[in-house]
Amino acid sequence: MKLKGDTRFPYPVLASFTDDYPSATFSLDVEPVREVTESGEVDIQGKLQPGERFLDKALAEGKLACGLYVTCEHTYFSEFFPVNPGSWKVSVGGGNLRGVVKLRAIIYVAVDRLVVPAVSIHEEFGEQDFLLNKYSLAGVSDEFEFEAGLDKLVPMESVFRLESTSSVENGLFRVGTDTQAVVIQVHPTLYESLNRVRSSGHGRQILLSALYLPCLMEVLDVASREKNDHLRWYRAIETRCRQVGVELDGRDLLRKAQVLLDCPVGKVREAVEALS
Repeated sequence: MKLKGDTRFPYPVLASFTDDYPSATFSLDVEPVREVTESGEVDIQGKLQPGERFLDKALAEGKLACGLYVTCEHTYFSEFFPVNPGSWKVSVGGGNLRGVVKLRAIIYVAVDRLVVPAVSIHEEFGEQDFLLNKYSLAGVSDEFEFEAGLDKLVPMESVFRLESTSSVENGLFRVGTDTQAVVIQVHPTLYESLNRVRSSGHGRQILLSALYLPCLMEVLDVASREKNDHLRWYRAIETRCRQVGVELDGRDLLRKAQVLLDCPVGKVREAVEALS
């Protein structure tokens, strides 16, 4: 179900984009989403409260019912879940949700006819009580969004894999993006040195600026030109970009790489002092 801010109905509907019920607001509160690592199942729960006396009473009497639409464009998942008024919980099987997930709650008429008293609704509907038929929409919440998929938990530097190869000149590095991890190839001599440095927490901070930052710039350029959902590194980068509001458009790569790595250059001084 797609509802926009300019959607209008020929009968009263409780929503933020109407004033059909002048004294009420339909709130959908969602708790932090729980994702089960082993199965990928997503548990969503929260509270749903119309906050309007007549609608609350009709819900309690079973004359109205509630439901939750869960949609994920990335996986083409779209399903309606009946939920209880007040506290609710739904579970979505593993693999169905990844990326941006949208939630929208609705209230609908569950009996053949429901008479809405004129005193509860806006005066533009007149002085007569209003009749709603079965399955008529009585309320719709604002849309709630969250990010699904364990890719969002992957640290940026973990999408890179350091490899030793004599085909790269000592002191240089090469970046490969056609495997599940971004491969950074270096000469064996440099490989040994880098491994020693990154074993230290402070050394890792220096590598984020000296090695991972330019590599990430290259990766962002590749990601902006070709969508590679089948690659783990791409999904992790895309998810992280959405989280921090970075667009994969191939522009301003230096600034965006620094944002994604949490401004590593600013931590170099502290790292150098700790190592000296």
